[in-house]
Amino acid sequence: YDGEGVWAFNGETPVMLEAVDVFVPARQDYTLKEFEVLVGDEGPTGTFKSLGTFTVKNRKVMPDGYQRFTFPKVMTKYLKIKFVSGYGGYIAAYEFRAIGKLAE
Repeated sequence: YDGEGVWAFNGETPVMLEAVDVFVPARQDYTLKEFEVLVGDEGPTGTFKSLGTFTVKNRKVMPDGYQRFTFPKVMTKYLKIKFVSGYGGYIAAYEFRAIGKLAE
């Protein structure tokens, strides 16, 4: 029921991360409901710090279907998304976007 994934930014370049967008194309029985955002600098299997758990609305939000979840800006090399729950028996997630700026 739960799952997670870890991503690095542009060859492990630090990023000033400020939000995550989740795409929901329409109301569905198995839409992702809750997810946790975590960040870390020690590698994909290192220690991560939670930025919070967020709740997705089970509907398409206009104009483009993306729902934005913000948190205090944080510098990080890795982003982990952990699925916590869904609206049905399994979790369907389509697309995530990390919102921030690469370090200069």
